[in-house]
Amino acid sequence: MKGKQVSRRRVKFTFGFLLLCMYLLGGLFIPGLACASEESELLLARGNKLYLDGKYSEAKDNLVRASSLDPNNPDIWAQLGTTSLQLKDYPAAKEAFTKTLALAPNYPQAKLYLGVANYYLENYPEANRWLDEAKTADPKEGLAHYYLGLVAAKQGRPQDALTNLELGMNVSPQFALGFKGYQAASQAVKPETRPFFINFTSGIEYDDNVKVLPDRTTTSNIGPNGHNFGQYKGHKADWRTPLILTAGYEPVRTDQWTVGLRYYSYAGLNYYLSNFNVVDQLAEVYVKYQLNRLTINPFYTFDYTWVGQQPWSMFNSVGLRLTLAETANLTGDLIYMWQNRDFKNTLYDFNYDRTGTINQVGFFQTLAGNLGTLRAGFIWERELTNGINFTANRYRLPLEGYLNLPWKILAYGYFEYARTACNNRDSFANTLRRDDYFQVVVQLRRPVTSWMDAIAGYTHISNPSTIQDYQYNRNIYQLLAMFHY
Repeated sequence: MKGKQVSRRRVKFTFGFLLLCMYLLGGLFIPGLACASEESELLLARGNKLYLDGKYSEAKDNLVRASSLDPNNPDIWAQLGTTSLQLKDYPAAKEAFTKTLALAPNYPQAKLYLGVANYYLENYPEANRWLDEAKTADPKEGLAHYYLGLVAAKQGRPQDALTNLELGMNVSPQFALGFKGYQAASQAVKPETRPFFINFTSGIEYDDNVKVLPDRTTTSNIGPNGHNFGQYKGHKADWRTPLILTAGYEPVRTDQWTVGLRYYSYAGLNYYLSNFNVVDQLAEVYVKYQLNRLTINPFYTFDYTWVGQQPWSMFNSVGLRLTLAETANLTGDLIYMWQNRDFKNTLYDFNYDRTGTINQVGFFQTLAGNLGTLRAGFIWERELTNGINFTANRYRLPLEGYLNLPWKILAYGYFEYARTACNNRDSFANTLRRDDYFQVVVQLRRPVTSWMDAIAGYTHISNPSTIQDYQYNRNIYQLLAMFHY
């Protein structure tokens, strides 16, 4: 028995040795067999170089020759398929990637690009099958999500389209900018989405300085005869119910043009200090024109405010926003606004008449990522008023951001520092006014249902000033519910 096993081993060794010798002899005495492989490798390398240089037609010629010399090399077929995609020869791309997978079923990205080829051939079920397999093999493959979104849009599944496109932006934001398929899908989905939104927010707030006055005041209590009445009587803190309504409507949406209207209304109903109830209404009409990566956005805004059931101010503003998508994650904004301000309150001292105009220039940078969004800017304002006391330059530094937290909590933060430098001495205090304004806003928002969010918020405002009557500190605590549609 043992002798038979040794004999079989000798036979196997001899047979293997003969095969090896035949292979070597074939390489030595049949030069075409070895040279064909070497030539195909050279053609593949040359095709890759031409592809990287953007010479796709020349690359394809070399790769076709390589595939005829070495038809069992999946690398050649994969590169040929990629080159055919660049040339928009989608039938050839489909054939090449099909052969790649036949030779190497797990070839990296072959399923993805076979799905892409089927998408452009309008074979959407087959495209969906291959793209889904590519996504399963690599969930972080952003292009698979993008093209699955395109397929879903073409098949009339807008929600699936938006979901996959958002996933694609999350895992591969570098492909969003200039990604024609993404833009096409967005346009395909738009008719299925509502061109309007409406949100209503209410709840309870506690404001520890609703009157916005210092502990002792001077000019705020001057009567018609010029006498100072001293400290403002009454408590400055109050509970109130805010009523906030926001809405938007875009009746025109095309690849390049958007025309829209947005509306904002705030009513702060104090429980005890009704003389300090505030009602503010703002409406804006805007146009957006998309020019490659640049968005041109002229706008007109009307803002009307009541305080204590009396007209307080009316602002008319016109301006222009320019937004440049610098990268997939970074956006820059340049804003100019001219505002006409008409204050309706009765004045005893015309030096305090703030009716006039404002010229505003602002620059912002916005960084967006998977965790959230951060926006920082600088604003310069020049205020010209009928009364001398408020004519000033104002320099503002705003910073705001959104952060996605666990348990579906969205954190929002806002900070602003503003420096007001008046041109003239205050007519009563005989002092040049210099204000250092600070504002901090923190909110936590979490969805409770598909149509309601719960919001907890805190706001702090302080205004150190060289004039006592403009000094104040203010803290506002909020517990709100936002209903949206």
